[in-house]
Amino acid sequence: MVGNDIVDLDLADKDAYKRERFLEKVLTASEQLLLSQTKDPGTFLWVLWSMKESAYKLHFRKHLTRALNPIRITCFFDGDYELEPEGRFRGRVEVGDGVYQTNTILCKDYVHTTAIDGRGDFMIHSEEVSAGSVNKVREKTIDALVGSIYAASAFRSDRIEFSKDSNGLPFLTNESKDIFKPCSISHHGRFGAYAVAI
Repeated sequence: MVGNDIVDLDLADKDAYKRERFLEKVLTASEQLLLSQTKDPGTFLWVLWSMKESAYKLHFRKHLTRALNPIRITCFFDGDYELEPEGRFRGRVEVGDGVYQTNTILCKDYVHTTAIDGRGDFMIHSEEVSAGSVNKVREKTIDALVGSIYAASAFRSDRIEFSKDSNGLPFLTNESKDIFKPCSISHHGRFGAYAVAI
């Protein structure tokens, strides 16, 4: 299973890191320390948020307990995490009894994180999507997700359909409904992203 989150940095409040009461609600003490030591706290805050959100989506899919409480979600980094204008880094996020591996892409326009539970050997395919119109981002993201599954030949026989289950969790299926493939989509501002195990 997989979770993902994307943040459009043009819409993100780059001054949110200056509001102490806000930080106390969304970051642990160790995360606040990391934030205070980075060169670009306005962006790093949204990196942490993206990590937390992607792990929460995965945790919810596994446990079906909806309780987003960012202060109870803790981010850790593997190796060097200093932000560069364009870069990737790995980390892990603890949510309750779950530990999820994360991979974050940071570019000048957005932050995108995917999270996996770290069990089993499977490949994750994820992609960022851009659309000129905010209203078109979700549609374009779903189209890209469906297209990537066709390209990976996971569903050759039927037309692929994107749906959500009774808990609001996204999945892909074929017309005969004999295949169920969990996926994750996210969109914010001009950008969308998806992640799926292939």
